[in-house]
Amino acid sequence: MNPPKVVIFFGVDGVGKTTHAAVVSEEYAKRGYRVKRCWLRARHSLSYIISKILLELGYRDTVKQGDIDILDSRGLPDKRTWSMLEFISVLPWILTRMNLPLLLGYVVVADRYLIDNIVFNRYYIGEAFTRYERILLRMMPRQATLIHLDADADELKRRRRQDWPEDFINFQLQQYRDMASELGALSINTSDKTKEEVDEIITSKIEIRGQIDTSRQRFVADN
Repeated sequence: MNPPKVVIFFGVDGVGKTTHAAVVSEEYAKRGYRVKRCWLRARHSLSYIISKILLELGYRDTVKQGDIDILDSRGLPDKRTWSMLEFISVLPWILTRMNLPLLLGYVVVADRYLIDNIVFNRYYIGEAFTRYERILLRMMPRQATLIHLDADADELKRRRRQDWPEDFINFQLQQYRDMASELGALSINTSDKTKEEVDEIITSKIEIRGQIDTSRQRFVADN
């Protein structure tokens, strides 16, 4: 069986997505595959620019993420418009960071992609984003291997050592676990494992994982 052409890591910042995505990318490169890394920020292009403009104009509802303050869209009066803005903003990145490389024959390894975008917007927009998250799930590559990296809350806070809102961290942890269950992802708790142990689990499983059918949003196992 050929290894998957798309590997998507997801999970809370600090669980090791970037570290382990780099290992997977190196493994593919050793086998002679051309590899592209994919990373999508939480707010993209247009929504990011408009959020900065609102802050410059005096919008005062902000929330600290790490060492920066970002616009807190939970207080915006028109969440439907903001939901559409977030959705439109991510589309060019899907085309250029995922679809185009696949068309050109690359293997794509993502350590932050649409699932992370959905969880972010569930927190900051809520139900108004539901219609768009369904569309985004359908835009996921149909045969992607999904790897959910998890961690216990206390261990995660120790690793990050930043002033992140505790309710945001707890919300993300639960949302990612729910998404992993819903989509049939390989889920690994990194709290009680070394980097080498996690790498071994990923590299030993990556060629025998099933395929994710995002049109039905359930796991389809390979026979």
